[in-house]
Amino acid sequence: MGLRPRTTLLFFFRLCPIFIIMGISWSAFADDKIQSASWELSADRLTHDQDQGKFEAEGNVVLKELGKTHPNGIELNADKIDYFIHTQHVEAVGNLRLKERYDELTAAEAKIDLEKQTGLFSNATLFRYENNLHLSGDLLEKTGKHT
Repeated sequence: MGLRPRTTLLFFFRLCPIFIIMGISWSAFADDKIQSASWELSADRLTHDQDQGKFEAEGNVVLKELGKTHPNGIELNADKIDYFIHTQHVEAVGNLRLKERYDELTAAEAKIDLEKQTGLFSNATLFRYENNLHLSGDLLEKTGKHT
């Protein structure tokens, strides 16, 4: 099986209305990486659904907080991520791994609000470094930025 090289596309949400008004088709961009004011999304395959206002990313998906590098920022890896632009919501499925500072959460799937930093994680395991805390459950809920 051959590997397809990853490419780069920078996308700034502030420019999004300009692209829509100008009628530029998203399919004109060959690269598989987008960037918003605070998040960067990369994947083997990236498509845009303008009607739903979302990006669909599949294969080696990485969503990371810009301006911060691990271990200080948030990084989410999954097989598939739907990133809803206007609401800053993410739906992730498959081999999900969320890292924030030294903490790590793995799950089968998740629904996350990036702005509020809340979410629901199914079939999840959490490791909190500071307390050496290990949790697992059918459903874990993150209720705030520091929870």
